[in-house]
Amino acid sequence: MAIVTATDPTAEGRRRYELASPATLEPIGSFECASDDDVAAMVERARGAQPVWEAMGPARRAGYLRKALAHLVSHQDDLVDVIVRESGKPRTEALVIDVFAAADAWPTTQSTPSAGWNPRWSGPTACCASPRRCNCTTDPWAS
Repeated sequence: MAIVTATDPTAEGRRRYELASPATLEPIGSFECASDDDVAAMVERARGAQPVWEAMGPARRAGYLRKALAHLVSHQDDLVDVIVRESGKPRTEALVIDVFAAADAWPTTQSTPSAGWNPRWSGPTACCASPRRCNCTTDPWAS
């Protein structure tokens, strides 16, 4: 996890934080906290969107999850870069522990069994978009 240090608040009084790499101590970014009003507005937007999401039904919602998974896989190198900077983990560990764990949603987004998913296994078939960095694997022992 990145080293988080409080800094001076913004002109509007929002709390600000600087992030440093735990591996190199180099600065890697900063962020400012949302205000109470920002959070309340986000909660209202989510509450307003939930009935629409529910009305879509499971098959259509699964389609959105498949698109999200495809985006995650196609941008996995970018995600691994961020994880490595923020955690100090080696690339392989970030890929296997963090990215593959997120991709574990694959079997739950399938409306019917298809290539890349075997219903007798509870774990997914995981293939990287960047074959130089990993192999396709399936975890038959996942529970």
